[in-house]
Amino acid sequence: MTAALAIERLEKRFAAGGKPAVDAVSFDVPAGEIVVLLGPSGCGKTTTLRCVAGLEHPTGGRISIGGRVVSEPGRGILVSPRERDIGMVFRPHMTVRQNVAYPLKHRRTTGGGGNIKAKVDETLELVGLGEYAERPVTSLSGGQMQRVALARSLVYRPQLLLLDEPLSNLDAKLRIRLRDELRRILKMTGMTGLYVTHDQAEAVVLGDRIGVMRDGKLLQMAPPGEIYNRPADSFVANFTGASNVLLGKVLARSGDRATIDLGAVGRIEAWTPQPLNAGDKARVALRAENVRLGERGPANVFSGKVLERRYQGMQTVYDVDLGGQRLEALELGTAARHEQNREVAITLPPDTCWAYRDEGAAVD
Repeated sequence: MTAALAIERLEKRFAAGGKPAVDAVSFDVPAGEIVVLLGPSGCGKTTTLRCVAGLEHPTGGRISIGGRVVSEPGRGILVSPRERDIGMVFRPHMTVRQNVAYPLKHRRTTGGGGNIKAKVDETLELVGLGEYAERPVTSLSGGQMQRVALARSLVYRPQLLLLDEPLSNLDAKLRIRLRDELRRILKMTGMTGLYVTHDQAEAVVLGDRIGVMRDGKLLQMAPPGEIYNRPADSFVANFTGASNVLLGKVLARSGDRATIDLGAVGRIEAWTPQPLNAGDKARVALRAENVRLGERGPANVFSGKVLERRYQGMQTVYDVDLGGQRLEALELGTAARHEQNREVAITLPPDTCWAYRDEGAAVD
């Protein structure tokens, strides 16, 4: 039976008095939901997962699986990994069938070889490897080996499935195909999943919710659409692909909208999740695909000059000078529409411009 995961103010320090690798992280994963922890190397996402698995011992906080507390240092509770009823994707060995059957043979709840065979056959069919059951894993492709590892983790229907960058060693095409299949399989089984990755595209495709981490802290936990379109701070925006940053000064703020003076560029209206005040230095982040070249919309209309264009077949990337600030724009389509060294109208839709406080004092 799949189960919910609850993490409350989780802390992990590898050295007494040192900086925490996981710093007061709290979130829930309801039964049947997939949560992806996203962030750069060293942000604490894998350490969080290993604490859930019982492979690392937390120094603070509480972890519960299915309502049962499995780790709470303050009360001396630490349940062993074997007793947490979780599945983790490991590198497989032996034959396909032997690999998948291994967890069942070492669980007291499974009775009889026939029952094991039925469960293995059912799981191999689920991951599309039924006809490969008797083959040695050394004869399989990288993608097939990853499916064996997944089947091995799914076969006994654990309460919780933990996946630590299981697709990272695959080539790009195979990684894209398997990430789609992985979500389908987890949803078919109703499995509760905690998935760790540094790949933003993987996180968006796989996760019901995404938690972005940095320096041991959980910065934002939200559905993919909210993470992508309403990032909580400039790090979340940048890490999920908002590569453009325009620097300016806050002129006014009303509700969740701010008016920013970009100097020679002019004024821009932007959405903001932060309590910005007039005079604050600001960074306006936006994605290249949200820049509208050759268009004059109802707001945030400017004029720029195409500095460079890079035709990429299905899309074209432009570098544009905007009042002395450089802007990257991406247009889909098999034809490049704008010439290099030409002036071009630019619209930056206010809802796709996100203003955040720039560290430092107010701009003079």
